[in-house]
Amino acid sequence: AEIIKLINLNMYDNNQNNEEVIILDNSIKNLNELRYYEMKTYESKDFTFYVDIKKNIRKKIAYVFFLKVFIIVLSIIITKYFSAELNTLLFPIEGILKKLKLMKTNPTLALEMQEELLNHELNTMLASANLKKYSIKEDFEILKMEENLMKLGTLMLLGFGEAGAKMISKNINEEERINLLVNGEIVYSVFSFCDIRNFTEITEMLKEKIMIFINLVAEIIHECCDFYGGSVNKNIGDAFLLVWKYDKKYVPHTNYNYSKQGGGINDYNIYDDSSDKENIKRICDSAFVSTVRTLIKLQQSEKIHLFLQNENMGQLINKNVIELSFGLHFGWAIEGAIGSTYKIDLSYLSENVNIASRLQDISKIYKNNIVISDDFYNNLSDNFKRELRKIDRVTLKGCKNPLILYTFDMKLNEIQVKKNLDKSDTFHFPLKKSKKLTKILDDIRIKTERKRRKRELSNFTYDLYKEFATSKEIQSIKVGYAAEYLELFQNALELYLNGNWNDSKKLLEYLRTNFNIEDHIVYQLLNFMNMTNFITPYDWCGYRKFLQKS
Repeated sequence: AEIIKLINLNMYDNNQNNEEVIILDNSIKNLNELRYYEMKTYESKDFTFYVDIKKNIRKKIAYVFFLKVFIIVLSIIITKYFSAELNTLLFPIEGILKKLKLMKTNPTLALEMQEELLNHELNTMLASANLKKYSIKEDFEILKMEENLMKLGTLMLLGFGEAGAKMISKNINEEERINLLVNGEIVYSVFSFCDIRNFTEITEMLKEKIMIFINLVAEIIHECCDFYGGSVNKNIGDAFLLVWKYDKKYVPHTNYNYSKQGGGINDYNIYDDSSDKENIKRICDSAFVSTVRTLIKLQQSEKIHLFLQNENMGQLINKNVIELSFGLHFGWAIEGAIGSTYKIDLSYLSENVNIASRLQDISKIYKNNIVISDDFYNNLSDNFKRELRKIDRVTLKGCKNPLILYTFDMKLNEIQVKKNLDKSDTFHFPLKKSKKLTKILDDIRIKTERKRRKRELSNFTYDLYKEFATSKEIQSIKVGYAAEYLELFQNALELYLNGNWNDSKKLLEYLRTNFNIEDHIVYQLLNFMNMTNFITPYDWCGYRKFLQKS
C-alpha cells in the first residue's frame, strides 16, 4: 500500500491531469511469457513496474476484428445493391452499343432485333391483361431507348432496303463517315421491272388518293418479292425495280469487255462449278414464281377491291384495268451507292437493267403480263422452261444483240377476290388494344414465316417447281393450250422469223379460225406482218426492232 501511494503521489506531481490506478498481483511469473506489446513498463528512481495488459489487447483485437467484419459485410451489401442498380443502367447501355456496332457491320440485324421488340410489346400487353402468370418488369427509360434504336434501324432498312443498307454500311470508312468515292461491285442478278398498267387513267380518277392505291399494290409486290428471296430496289412512279442477286462476287478476267451491250451469262463465264448453276437456277426460278404469285394476289386482294369500290371505281375492276406487267432479264450490273451527303440510293448500272425495263414496256404490245428474255430463260430449271412459250425475237433500243422472248400464258380475269377469313381471337381486348395486338401477332407471324422461307429457298433439296405445280391458284390461271396448238404456233413463229411471212400468215390464220382460243400473241404477229401487207422487208434479219418506247 505504501508503494502504491508513493507511485500515485509521484504521478500526481508529474502530471496532475493524469491518474492511473495500478493493481499489483503476482500473475506474472516470467516476463518472457509476455510479448513486448502485452505489458507496460513504469520506471522510477528505485523501482521498475511491469503491468500485464494482455486482456486489454485481446479486447481491442476482438473489437477491431468484429468492426472489420461488420465493415466488410456492409460493403458487400452496399456493393451488391449499387451493382444491381448499375446493372439496370449500364448493361442495357452496353447492349445498345453492341447492337449499334452489329447494325453498322450488318444492318439487316435490325430486323432480328425488331423481333425482340415485338415479343417485348406482346409480353407487355399480355401481362397488362393478366393473361400471363408472371408479370414482366416495367419499362425503363433505357429499354425505351433500345426500342427506339431498333425502330431507327428498321426505318433505315425501309428507306434503303436490305441490299441498300448493306452497301451503304460498306461505304462507311474508319472515321465513321460515309465515303461515296469507292468502286462499285460487279454482280449478277435477275432484274424484274414491274409496272402498273393504265396508271394515267387511274391517277385522273383517284387524284390525291392515288398514293393509297400505289401503296396497296406495293404491299403485294414487296411481300411476294421478299417471300421468294428478292429485294425491292426502287420505285419510279408507277414502276418498281425488283432484284434477285447472285451473292457470289465476280472478279473480271483480263479480257473482260465492258462495252458489250446487253451482255448476258453467255458473254461471261461465271460458272466455277455446278453449285453456281444451281444457285442461279434457284434465283431465276424464285423470281418467276414470285412474279406469277404477285399477279394472282393483285387480283385476289380484297383491300384493293374494297378501296376502289368505296371510291366508286368498280368499273375499273369489271374492265380488268387493274393489272401489272413484268419484264424479267438476267445479267450483270455495277452495284453501288450513288448520291451525296444529302441523299443516297443503291443503284444498279448496266444495260441489263434497261433491258428489263424495255421488256416490261413491250409486254403491253404483246398484251401479256410477263415477257422474259432468253438470258433469263436459259437459267431456269428445265421444269419451268416447259411452262413458257417462245413468242418472238427482237432487238431493243441501245441493245445490239437480239433477244428471244418468252411468256407465261395466263387468264387472270378468272381469279376471284379472296375474302379475308383470318378473324383470329384477340382475347376480348378493348378495341384499341385489340388492333395493336393483332398487328403485333401478324408482324411476328410474318417475320417467323420469312425466316422459315429463307431457310427453305437456300436448301436445294426443296422442290420449288412442286410448289408451283401443286398450287391450285396457279394451275387455275394457266392457259392449257393443246400440244397440237403449241406445235403449230412454234412452226408459224419459225416461218415468221425466217422471213416466210406468207406461210406464217396461213398457219397463224389456221390457228385463229380452227381453235377457239383468244391468243393475243397470234393477233400481234399477224398485225405486225400486216403492216407490210405480209411482204417480208428487204432488211429483215430474223428479228423485230423496238427502237422506241411503246
